[in-house]
Formats: sequence, C-alpha cells, structure tokens
Amino acid sequence: MWRNNLVIGLRSLLKHRFFTLINTLGLSIGVACAILIGLYVQQELGYDAYNSKANRLYRLKVDLRFGDMDNELVVVPPPAASAFLQDFPEVVAAVRFRERGPWMVRPANTLKQNLQVGKTYYADSSMMDVFDMTLISGLPQAQLRKPNSLMLAKSLAVRLFGTWDVAGKQVQVDDDSVMQDITGVFEDFPVQSHFHPNILFAMAGLPESREPSWLSHNFQTYILLRDGADPKALSAKFPAMVSRYVLPQIKQYFSADVESLNSNGDHLDYYLQPLTDIHLQSSYIGEFEPGGDARYVWVFGSVGIFILLIACVNFINLSTARATGRAREVGIRKTLGSGKTELVIQFLTESIMVSVVSVFLGFLLAWLSVPVLNQVAGSSISIPFQQANLWFSLIGLTLVIGVLAGAYPSFYMAGFPLIDALKGKIQSGKSAQLFRSVLVVFQFAISIALVISTVIVNRQMNFLQNRKLGFDKDQLLVVEDVGSLRSKAASFQNEVSRLPGVTHTTRSSFLPVVGENNNNTIFWPEGKKNVESQVIMTNWRVDFDYVETLGMEMVAGRAFSKDFPTDSQAMILNETAVRTFGLTDPVGTRIITFGGEDENGQPIETPLKVIGVVKDFDYHSVNENVTPLCLMMGFRGSYQAIKVSQADARELVKGVEAAWKKVAPSQPFNYFFADDKFDRMVRNETKVGEVFAAFSLLAIFIACLGLFALAAFMVERRAKEISVRKILGSSSYQIVGLFSREFMLLVGIALLLATPIGLYLMQNWLEGFVFRINFLEVSAIAVGSAGLLSGFIALATVSSTAIRAAMANPAQNLRSE
Repeated sequence: MWRNNLVIGLRSLLKHRFFTLINTLGLSIGVACAILIGLYVQQELGYDAYNSKANRLYRLKVDLRFGDMDNELVVVPPPAASAFLQDFPEVVAAVRFRERGPWMVRPANTLKQNLQVGKTYYADSSMMDVFDMTLISGLPQAQLRKPNSLMLAKSLAVRLFGTWDVAGKQVQVDDDSVMQDITGVFEDFPVQSHFHPNILFAMAGLPESREPSWLSHNFQTYILLRDGADPKALSAKFPAMVSRYVLPQIKQYFSADVESLNSNGDHLDYYLQPLTDIHLQSSYIGEFEPGGDARYVWVFGSVGIFILLIACVNFINLSTARATGRAREVGIRKTLGSGKTELVIQFLTESIMVSVVSVFLGFLLAWLSVPVLNQVAGSSISIPFQQANLWFSLIGLTLVIGVLAGAYPSFYMAGFPLIDALKGKIQSGKSAQLFRSVLVVFQFAISIALVISTVIVNRQMNFLQNRKLGFDKDQLLVVEDVGSLRSKAASFQNEVSRLPGVTHTTRSSFLPVVGENNNNTIFWPEGKKNVESQVIMTNWRVDFDYVETLGMEMVAGRAFSKDFPTDSQAMILNETAVRTFGLTDPVGTRIITFGGEDENGQPIETPLKVIGVVKDFDYHSVNENVTPLCLMMGFRGSYQAIKVSQADARELVKGVEAAWKKVAPSQPFNYFFADDKFDRMVRNETKVGEVFAAFSLLAIFIACLGLFALAAFMVERRAKEISVRKILGSSSYQIVGLFSREFMLLVGIALLLATPIGLYLMQNWLEGFVFRINFLEVSAIAVGSAGLLSGFIALATVSSTAIRAAMANPAQNLRSE
C-alpha cells in the first residue's frame, strides 16, 4: 500500500511540475529560515546551561537608590561572599571575581614581545567548586590559592608558549619584576557562557579583597545553594543581613539611619539572579560582557514560525486551487473501493513527499547560509551535526510541515461526492475562493507587518548612529594600554603632542566610547551632609586637555588649566549633576566627598571646588539616560586620546606608532578610532535591523511565489474567458487589470490588517530606548513604504502572468469550442 501511494504520489507531483516546484521552493526557503532562526534561539536560550549546577547557581545583584540615583549593580562588597557563607546554611559555596582590565603578558625570562590580554579577573580558590571547568594542566587542589599565581585559558597558553601543558612555568605581567606562577590551564569557556576568562589571578594576591567595607561595590559574586534550598526563602532573609552589616557603615559615613533612608525613598536591596537568566535578562552595572536581549529572541522566533506558515499557506492554497482538476481521480478511486481514509493518506503522502524534499533542501540551504548569517549578524551559530536532537527535530519538522500543509487539502479532496467527482462537476465555489483569499490576506498581512517593522527598526538605528553625543568622536585616535608604559607614559604623550596634525591629546582611563564608567562615589554640597542632599555620582580622573581633546562644550565656568595649580582640588560637573544637586549658580560651589580613611578608620572628607559645567554628553550606552558625572584631575590612565586635524590619518598612525616604539619597543601598539568604536557600540542593534530586513524580504518572496502560482492557475482556468473577452474587443490592458484588481484588493485588505499590528509591536519595541525617533512621523513613512512595496511586488507578480495570457492567440484556446 505504501509503495503504491509513493508511486502514485510521485507521478502526480511530476505531472504538475510547475506547482510542485513552487511549493518545494517556498517550503525550502521557509525551512531554511526556520532552521537558522531556531539555531539562534537555541543558542540564546542555552547560555550557561552547560554548568551541571546551573539550577543552583545564582549571582548577587544590588538594587541601590540614593538621592536621585537609581543603580542596579551586579558587583557587591568584598565581604559579601563570606557573610553569605557564614550566615545562611543554604549557601554551600561562593566565589568572587574582580575584573582588572587588559594586561601585558609574556613568558618569563624571555625577550618576546608582550601580548595584550583582555578578560582577566581575580578569582577565589573556590572557582572550581562553583563553576564547571575542565582542568587540562595542573592539580585541582593547587589552583588560585597562592598570591602571584594564576590560571590560563588553553587558547592563551598556546599563544604564549606554543603548547597548553605549561603548569609550573611563569609569566611576566605588565613588565613587573614579580613573576606569576602558572598553576593550571583550563579549557576555554564555551561560547554559550556569559563570560570568557583568559586569565584568572589568585584573589589572595589582591589586598582589596580583604577590605571590610560594605559600601564599596566591585566584586561579581556567585553563590551555590544546597540541593532543595528555596531561593525565595533565602531572599527573604536579606533585609536582616543589610541591617546587620551595611546600615552601621552607612550611619558611620553619612550620619543616616534606617528611618531617614526609608523616608527619603532610598534603599539598598540584595537579590539573587539565576545563572541562566544572566545572558538575556541582565544589562546592569558591572557586567562581564554585553549580553543578549530576550525581546529579539522572541521576535525572531515568531518571525521564523510566520515565515514557515507563509510557505505552508502556499501549499494549501495551490492544493485546494488544483483540487477540482483531480475530481475525476477521486471519483475513480472511490469507485474502485478507496475509502475516505485511504484517499486522505494518499494525499498526505504527496504532501509529506514534498515536505521531505523541502526539508532536505532547506537544511542544505541553511548550512550554506550559516557563515553569511554569522558574518552579517556577528553571531557564532553552527549546525550541531553530532547531536541526535538535530536529526530528531528535522524528522519532526518534516512530519509537521507535511501534515500541516496537506491536512486541509487532503480532507477537502477526499470529501468530494462520488457522482459529482466522476462527472467532473466539482467547481471551486465561493467558500473555496473565500478560503484562498483569506490565506492570501494572511500571507501578505504578515509580510507587510514585517516590512513596517523593518523600516522602523532601521530608522531607529540610523537615529542612534547620527544623534549628537555631546562630544566629537570624529578624527579622534585612541591608543590603548598606555598605563603599561608606567613612567614612560609622559614621554610618549610629549612625543605625540609634537607630531604634525595633532591639535590636542589627553590621557585618561575614562572615555565616552569605551564604556568604562563604573567609578561611583557619594558627593554632597558643603554644609549639607544629609541623606536628601547626597548624590552617588560617577567621577572620572582626567588631565588638563581632556575637555578640548574630546570637543566638549563648556556651558559655564572653564575647563582645567595648567595656569591654575589649585585645579588639583577642583571639579567640573555635567548639566545633569548640577540639576541633581539643585545648584542655581554652580561655579564656585564646594562639593564634598570621601577621600579615604584616617589612622583611626574614620572617613576623611575632601572638599572640591566647582570651576565649570560641561554640556551633557553620552558616556553610557546610546540607550541610557545621562546621569550625574564630574571630572577631576588625575594623571594616570589607560588611554591616550589624540585629536587629529589632518585628513590622512594613516600617516599620523605611523607617527604615533613610531613614538610608541621609541619609548616601549617590547610593547604591542594597539589603537582604534573613536568613531569606529562608537559604531561598534551600536552595531548590535544595527545588525538586528539588517537581519530583520533580510527575513522580511524572504517572507515577501515566499508570499509572492504563492501569489504567482495562484495567478498562473487562475489564468489557466480562465483561458477561454480571456479569449472570448479579446474577441469581443477587450484590450490586453483591460484583461490585465481584471486579474490585478482582485489581487490588489486582497493586498489592500492585508495592509489594513497589518498596519495596526505592526505599529503596535514597534511602539512597544521603541519603549526600550531612552532616545528614539518620532513615532508618528516614521509610522507614516513605514506604512507608506510597506504599502507601496507590497503593492508593487504583488502587481508585478500577477501582471507578469496575466500579460502572457492577454497576449496569447485566442484561437488556441477556442479551437475546440
């Protein structure tokens, strides 16, 4: 029976090659899109799931409100980990990390050039008790216990030594005279990890880790709960812990009690964040790496499903349209004894045969497209050939598509009355035509909604890229790792300042385009040391030429100057800080902060005079509000920013590199241009727009495939009508218009349905941006663009078929009449 069904199905598909080709092509593209999007969704949802203890692992998070500042941090005080272990029996292990930025590293006692290494962290010796790590060199019990010891990722060990078996060797870090012992080498963390360390330094070598302060937040801290522990019950105990450890220090430093804090709306709350939530649901202060976005996962997942549905709709539409042509076949089969069940199985067999071929071609197309998608989207997805789940999923997808696309046509054709089927009197009635029209509207409604979304997404991305930032990122060359020059950094800066084409140069660890802005301290106006007046403010250490080099605008007062030695005790506020402090005449105001502790452990208050106000500039991401910030004098930093006047930047780079090699021949020269760095900051959102546009165009293409085939079928069925109309005097233009009007009406209905849906979804999406486009203005452009594009494509698709019919010789269709 099955063999007979397969043979008959193959004959039927080959007999109608054109429709089979359209169905297979549409389904193949739909399957390819679904596979690619499915791989992306699977990767995003699977972050950190490789950890065997992932369901018991949590990261500590702090929600801090003080004054007008709301901060959500994933960095906590140094003693938090030990307090959690001591006070809560639910916690069986804890590990802390302290990020320290890039280092210059080379094998000890060699003349090799230093290698710049990022993603370096201090970590507790409990690291391997909490996280799954594969140690490939060294002994587990020796890891991260002694000061001046470290672990290397396998890839870094190979880059440094040419082999990964290097436990027991030493490296020199930042040309320090103290060598660091390599106690172990671990396998690189998987792609689906929210952080990827290259070097783990022993926390025992970091004095800061032993500080008792609960008001300094710098350590990412993870805790492992015992089996069966209730995280909600544990979280309920956190307020008591805050009262025990944190509030006494707040009272000591700020003369504040719980009542005054609560009455002012201030709070400091601890939370547990599940490990597997970090990648998609976390964009807080202190993140190791930029995470993903859950919104895009669900958006692209929905797009993949809709594209597959559009392809299935093509199959259903064409199958039902061709059903009347197979009426006699159904009648003969029923006469020979075939029941409705056998007919349904026969037609479903044909559907599944198309599905098998389509899934195979779609999988092949997806495999070929993966490198292109990774390049365009900046992703790292791959097809896991070795996983059995992939093949089971493909088999399941084949059956689902086959049944989904073939179920309705199968039952529809199997239900033809025997006598009418034998006489060939089965006609496509109004109900069948209405059903096909609904499917066409469904297809184009989805496609138009995607086009509307694409236009708005791309407009928003262009807006972010071209918005005024409050500083000049153009012609700004930034040299990295200047801190590694140590005492020679000043000589390098002097050499650079004398180069032709250099107008200004400044050294600082804080630049708007690098995102390192987590240095926050409490400030208050002189004479107002109360909770209401205290502000947690970001503070950056800069030198005299910082404001001029970055092209910032002073709205009051002046910038730092070498002519004023007292500027070492001065500050410049941004406009937001002035408003937050409530200052009407800020220049000359004295602002107080803490400058360490005295010999008795009491906080030392340090006054700073406001000498100027700088216009607000973006120093977070392009999607965050500007918060209070101050600039203070400091002559140490990791970056040398160089303002360039000449057009030929390549020659200047050569000059700067020569100056670098002159003072540090063993150090690698690394640089970037600020505008390129900024473009990369918004590139993630831009890539989303590009990928979204590509899938939208594919959705329209698949819908038009079906429309083209449906129009061709209708022209074929109405060939004699067209011939008669031509004989009676109708022009080709009138005949084309006759067919086009019907389909254009359906596209118009689809536009009316898709517009509110697309605009509603995009309005919700834009709510996630602090700075966004004028929605009403762009909505009109998006809807107009979607209407024109879909209308033009639909008209061109239908007309191409109708024109051929209108130009045909009427005698060919009427010779038998």
